[in-house]
Amino acid sequence: MKDDTNQGCQVRRPKAEALEPGPLEGRPQADRAANQGCQVRRPKAEALEPGPLEGRPQADRAANAAEDARFRALVAVLGKLVTEPHLEATLASDATSWLAQQGIEPADAAMLAAQGSARLVVYRKLVRSGLEGALRVQLPRTVKWLGSRLGRDVDRFCSGAMARSHFLRDVPREWVAFARPGWAAETSLPAHLGDLAQHELSAFEICAAPPSAVNEVASSETLDPSRPVAFDVAVRMYTYDFPVHEIDDEVDGAVTPRRSNLLGYRDAEHDARYLELTGLAAALTSRLLRQEPLGAAVALACAEVGLAMDATSLGRVATFFADLAERRILLGTSA
Repeated sequence: MKDDTNQGCQVRRPKAEALEPGPLEGRPQADRAANQGCQVRRPKAEALEPGPLEGRPQADRAANAAEDARFRALVAVLGKLVTEPHLEATLASDATSWLAQQGIEPADAAMLAAQGSARLVVYRKLVRSGLEGALRVQLPRTVKWLGSRLGRDVDRFCSGAMARSHFLRDVPREWVAFARPGWAAETSLPAHLGDLAQHELSAFEICAAPPSAVNEVASSETLDPSRPVAFDVAVRMYTYDFPVHEIDDEVDGAVTPRRSNLLGYRDAEHDARYLELTGLAAALTSRLLRQEPLGAAVALACAEVGLAMDATSLGRVATFFADLAERRILLGTSA
């Protein structure tokens, strides 16, 4: 049904009323006419008379250089508070005299001396306790053997070498490299202690390796003899003079020397595992880890251990590769 109410009706809009001329009407034209030929005048910059700030850049640089030298001297003192041997006794005896000899501002020396020797050695103790804590985590059996010598070796390390790495997990490796020569000369320590420390560190090295990009089981039948092979990135080879991987935690006596070649790898649960290698397997693995072509590595490894490259030797190599592939150590031919 249609609505006829509006049929024939027109909508009427109100007319706009004309505005009477006002004071602003016509102004744009007038303004343009008035501004024709005009130029904008900018005020001239007045010359400033020399004041107290003149020459400040040079003064600032000199002040900054002096402050930088003061800061560096204080940092050097903090370093010595950590590395200086036998410093705790020196500070307890006369901290003021020691600080006065360090090349820092007298006011800074007086401020530090006022803290007292007990507070001055806090940072020293923090560094040493942090290092000892990392050693106890990564080298529990080595630390047990060292006993009271541990603190002395930490002191020698802090005074003579100090860590180069910024990562605490790397410091035990640097510490072992520094301390191990001293252990060999100490008759009260077992001869295998250095190898034991290296073996304990190896577990952290293997587990800290990045994940491998390849996660497929390799087949020895698909390996290309003219090219190197690919191992998982966590694979490492270690050679020791003692069978430290067989040492029980309860063993306190001497260990009979025996050259041991271990292949370290990471299992599916990301735990460090080891395979003790035969002479042929060790010679071959060391060459393959150096990225020598497979065929040449097999031939040279057989020659190195005095074996003919015959069916028996090749069979042993094939069995070894099958074991590595099953453990996901061997990933195939290198790209």
